[in-house]
Amino acid sequence: MAQIGFLEFRDKLNPASGFQSMQFRELEFASGQKDESILNSFKSDEYSYARLKKRFDEPSLLDAFWSLLARSGFAADTHEEKVASIVEILATPEKYPDLFMMQDLLIDHDENISLWRYHHVMMVERMLGMKRGTGGSEGVGYLTSTLTKRFFPEIWEARTQLKIKDHD
Repeated sequence: MAQIGFLEFRDKLNPASGFQSMQFRELEFASGQKDESILNSFKSDEYSYARLKKRFDEPSLLDAFWSLLARSGFAADTHEEKVASIVEILATPEKYPDLFMMQDLLIDHDENISLWRYHHVMMVERMLGMKRGTGGSEGVGYLTSTLTKRFFPEIWEARTQLKIKDHD
């Protein structure tokens, strides 16, 4: 699609914005990235709010993973305990093959969302340049600020903390 055609299409969406995407917010909540201010921004849409509130209140993929680790004998209450548990799993994957695979799949999920976000930023800049977003956001500036969001920060951090001596 040519940029001018995209602008014509985009103009019909105004003032809606991707920020209002119930489906994407549902994906975030289900993954573990729950922000009450985002939930509350849907209060004027009864259907979306009810659906998102349900997802917000349910255990997330992240909650399920920490619960699995706790049931497997790992400490998973504090941030530090979670990171240390993942470090142990990363250091001895042969001892915890299922947990190793699970944490790796969660990283895949996070990475795929990050790649989607990046492609979205590039598509927006390609089509719109630095124009403001339809919902009044900074457009590309706002979207770029989302690139560092992670669903599973402790799992990412464990990779930084991992040392060869952890394998001994």
